[in-house]
Amino acid sequence: MNETSDTDLTSSDPNSGVLLAGDGRLRLDPVRMEVELEGERLELGGRSFTLLHTLMRHPMQLLSKDKLIELVWEGRAVSDAVLTTAVRDLRLALDDNAKRPLWIKTEHGRGYRFISDVLTDVPQDVGSTLPRTSSAHLRAPNPDAASAETDPPVYDRPHWRFQTAVLPVLGLIGLGLVILVSTMLLVSEREPTALAANRSVAVLEFENLSAEDDTAWFADALSEELTGALTRVSDLRVASRRATISATQDSEDLQDIAHHLGVANILEGTVRIAGDQVRVTVSLVSADDGARVWSQSYDRDFNHLLSLQSDIATAVANTLDTALDPDTLVRMASVGTESIAAYEAYMRGKALMAEFWQTGRSESWARAQPLLDRARSIDPDFAQAHAASALVFKYSNTPSLVMREDALSGEAYRQEYAARMDAAIAAARDPIEAASYRASRDLELFELDAAREALDTYLTERPYDIDANFQHSNTLVMLGRHEEAQQVIRRLAQIIPVEDAQNRSLLIQHARKSRDFEFAATLARETLANHPFFGVALVEAHWAFLYVDAVDEAREVAARLETSQVGRIAQMGIRLNQLCADGNREDALPIAAEMTNHPRSFIIAWHAYRALGDDDAAYDRLLELDAPGSPPARLRTLLLNDPSFDPARFEHLSAALVEAGGRLTQPSPPAVRCPPA
Repeated sequence: MNETSDTDLTSSDPNSGVLLAGDGRLRLDPVRMEVELEGERLELGGRSFTLLHTLMRHPMQLLSKDKLIELVWEGRAVSDAVLTTAVRDLRLALDDNAKRPLWIKTEHGRGYRFISDVLTDVPQDVGSTLPRTSSAHLRAPNPDAASAETDPPVYDRPHWRFQTAVLPVLGLIGLGLVILVSTMLLVSEREPTALAANRSVAVLEFENLSAEDDTAWFADALSEELTGALTRVSDLRVASRRATISATQDSEDLQDIAHHLGVANILEGTVRIAGDQVRVTVSLVSADDGARVWSQSYDRDFNHLLSLQSDIATAVANTLDTALDPDTLVRMASVGTESIAAYEAYMRGKALMAEFWQTGRSESWARAQPLLDRARSIDPDFAQAHAASALVFKYSNTPSLVMREDALSGEAYRQEYAARMDAAIAAARDPIEAASYRASRDLELFELDAAREALDTYLTERPYDIDANFQHSNTLVMLGRHEEAQQVIRRLAQIIPVEDAQNRSLLIQHARKSRDFEFAATLARETLANHPFFGVALVEAHWAFLYVDAVDEAREVAARLETSQVGRIAQMGIRLNQLCADGNREDALPIAAEMTNHPRSFIIAWHAYRALGDDDAAYDRLLELDAPGSPPARLRTLLLNDPSFDPARFEHLSAALVEAGGRLTQPSPPAVRCPPA
């Protein structure tokens, strides 16, 4: 790899001509201080422009953080965090992905490099239109520059806005609002706080260094599978994939990521596939000092991959001195199949699932389903393949999420989903894994009390599984057992560190859903003190403050959200609620009208009618959804997310709820009401 010297960085004339990268898709004019991407002009601030110009003038060269700060900030004393934020903002403007970069690649702990060839167009007349015909390479004379280590994998990605559009699918925002958040928000510098105990780890996405096409799937899926394997270790706290993805979007510095997640260790790795040979290099890094705690390279041919995941997970767990005996640990970390063909199909399917969670591209589901079905067909005892196939089937057939053309509903859907999950339960490697599958099945089939029992069993052995705890809280809320749900949330508040912005934001939401409104407001204040511009936290804090009538605090949060990248529908709902809380019915009315006019916008219309005080219109809008059998998704959403929702007003929903072991509780008052007309 080629590192620059001081003379390298000052030898060229900064105004020598227009710089072109990516076959001309990116164009930077240093004289006019203009940048165009795909023919569209980008609005870059002066510092962002200088940073991009500096990187493009030295393509393929590693620029250290100190050198970039010296050049871009002209020697001013600024922290690494300022540079990290600037790089993140520049990536957002360029629609670049830190994990699969097209333009700017992070060299962890070292600096950054611009990884596209750059050409220069030398102008004949600076004042005239710049020609685009004469080109000269600026590529550094680095013999390794074309290697797999520096060439970025080609990846078709949508615009950044779709990377968070799937949050409602995951239940992160609640109330059916599509929120576009955290990746575009400024994050303030934080004072360092004590990290979690040593037995905590986050697994980053593994970097694919393979030169061959069609190999990224293995790196993508391996990190997710390792997260799942390590989560099974009862005395090891593992950051969730959701929180880890969010943290890596905000920063590329390993210690900063660990701080965000409140973990003491980071597991990172690389994958290189060449023909039949696979090399996986893994490092466990201490967040305290950035030192490698453990590192290992694994060389396997493709037909001997099945033990790889188990070997890595076992080594990490042993390094962190967990309590499990070696035989149990190996069994829990195994891939779940002895068929390499089933394993490959499963891993390819999981990689496509991960692609959907990060990009929102619905075609990822369509491509994942046959791969996962193939894995379960090859090996009927492959429990994870059955469970993953059921999850893809669920979302592919859910209205308003990812709808396939021949979507199933009603009893046909229930039978097909249950068959996939029953196969997972039957093939589970131990009773605890079976309990987790039973919980997912029973919750989807609206067998709520059975789901609660399964989650009680599972969490007795896996108390640090954050997502399972949230699932437990949701189940208890729908059952009407709000005090028990509150206990779950208060335990979680002790487990999830304040640095973990994503999950602390979810804590606010779950405390509100469990009707622990004062605790939700307390969590909101604590979370915003540490993450004052984190989008999900702001949205959840606004709801929490309104429920405790903290109108001034809600107004301050609403003002921050006005300047954020939160989606339009969410902005409308927040603005409506705040106007009503401020007593301004006149300005609230046109917003409410827009929210209620769409004929199928059941949940959005529900909130608008309730804010205006028209409860009859709110419930009447939903009555057409009430039908015998398992309640539809929209009614479940309101039952779970809105404490003021009254299921007793729906004949079939209330009957299904009682049959599932739930109880009809008195709804709470709405969070906000406009003054009467």
